[in-house]
Parts: sequence; structure tokens; C-alpha cells
Amino acid sequence: MKAVFAGVLLCLMLCGCGVEPEDRSFVTAVGIAEDGSVCLLTAEGTADSEENEKDKPVIEAKGSGLAEAIKNCGIKSSGDLFFGHTMLCVTDKDIFKDKNDVRRITSFLEADTGISRRVIILAADDPSEILKGKGDGKSAPDFAKQHYRAHKDLAAVELDRLCRALAEDGCIVLPVIEQRDKFFEINGGLMLVDGVLKRELDAKQTEYISWLIASDSRPVLSFEDEERSMSAKITDKSVKVTEEAVEITVGIDTDDEENEEKIRSLCTKRIAEDAKKGLDLLQENGCDLIGMHHTFEKNGHGDDYSPEVFKNMKIDVKVSCM
Repeated sequence: MKAVFAGVLLCLMLCGCGVEPEDRSFVTAVGIAEDGSVCLLTAEGTADSEENEKDKPVIEAKGSGLAEAIKNCGIKSSGDLFFGHTMLCVTDKDIFKDKNDVRRITSFLEADTGISRRVIILAADDPSEILKGKGDGKSAPDFAKQHYRAHKDLAAVELDRLCRALAEDGCIVLPVIEQRDKFFEINGGLMLVDGVLKRELDAKQTEYISWLIASDSRPVLSFEDEERSMSAKITDKSVKVTEEAVEITVGIDTDDEENEEKIRSLCTKRIAEDAKKGLDLLQENGCDLIGMHHTFEKNGHGDDYSPEVFKNMKIDVKVSCM
């Protein structure tokens, strides 16, 4: 991978500059494999264009490096490649095992290509298969855009956030996209610590961690007892982090007035249990997603913080209702 990304800036600066719109191939998504091969999804053509390869919306190519792979994609394209409308980058999971490879990916995306720093980054086992697929009739970039529009409690990992995490030795959970049957789904994530894959998380583990992050989350919690089913919607959530505890405050809404107090108690108990599981995951892996380092700095002793200190801290989880 060391030479994979060499020369990419020059290659992409030559793509789409001074070209009429009708002569461009608008790249909506980029897929990057661990071996440096590239898959591009363009807005031109249709999936049924089998006779003319240049009319196909998915373009794949390999080369001695990423620059050559993209150049070869351009040869197969019906127009000059244009990255100004790119919405999504799907990256091979294995790339995140090496921090240098992650830096090369971000350097490629940050180069003078016209790609926005708000492009969404997702991980996958096979980026090419994701870009070729259709989920409920939607392309991968359309799915990603609609998914995060509908799930505003889930913060998309954009290029800017990934770059900042690398620069600041930060931690993030990078969502994983999969295609099952005829549908795309976000299923779990990659826990990155200092830009390197620490461990892969399943959907339940990412849910546990989500309780510890301030967001506009609106999940519905359901409960069963011997007599009936009960449910409640979380309407608001705030999170405060001290050196002793993560304090989560939630708003709870239920139509079951008869059992309102019981439901509120069940909700706070469930959230506290799940959030503690999430906190244990973060501490075990030295992944400070809750911002404990920032808390140390606010308290005037940021130099005392380290990942090892975070791992060994005794942190309580407290949940209350608004």
C-alpha cells in the first residue's frame, strides 16, 4: 500500500477541469479496496447498459497505484471524471488496520479533487459489491443520505471528522454498511483508536455506546411483564461527563398513564445497564468517545490524562428523567 496513493493529486486535478457538464461523468461514490483497486459509481448510464461498457454506472479498475487505478477508470468512463458531487466513500475494513493506510486514504480524499470534507465515510467487507448493489431500489449513496436524514440521532462520520480524529489522536466508531437480501443496512461499526482499528462492534454494542453520546436520539423502548406489553419513547437526551460519572438525563413519553411511573423506572434501569456495558467497552479499549480527556482539561489537569488512566478509572453511570 506504500505506493498506492502516489501521484493521485495530479491525476485528479486533471479530471473534469474546464470540461462542459455534458462531457463529465459525475462520481457519486468511491469504493477503495485494501489492494488499492478502485470502484466508482457515476450518475451516467443505467444498470442495464450491458452492450456499451462506457454506459455502465459502475466503473472498476486496478493499477500499480491508486492514481493509475483512477486513470484507468477514466479511460472506461463515458466522460471526464468529476468528483464535485461525490457523497460517499466506502472503504475496505482492512485498510483501518494500519494508521499509515488510513492517512493515505484521507490524503487522497483531501487532495484538490473537489470532494467535499462532508463526504460520508463507511466501511465494508467489499466496497465494490456495495457500490454495485441496490438496496430497496436505492444506490448506496442515496441509501446513506436517506438513512442519516431519517436517523438524526446517528451522527455520520464525514471526512472532516475522520481527519480531525487522526490529527488529534482521537477516537471514533466508523459505521459498517452491509447488503442483505435486497436491502442495505448499517450494522455495527469499527472502533478506531488513534486512527487504528481496535475492534469491530456489532449492532448491539454500538447501541450501548450510543447512550453515552449526546444526540437527538429518539428510540422507543419496549418491556414485557406477565400481564402486558409496555413501551415508551425517549424524547430528549443530555449527557454530562465528570471524572466520577457519566450523567444521562432523558425525557420519556408514554401513553400508558396507569403505568407511567413503572415505565419510567424500567427505562432508566435499562438505559443505565446498557450504557454501563457501552462504557466498559470504551474503557477496555482505551477509546475515549465520552470526552474524559476534555473533562480533565476543563478541570485544569489535562496532563494527568492518558488512555491508560482512562482504562483504570472508576466511572459510574447515572440516569435520571427530566
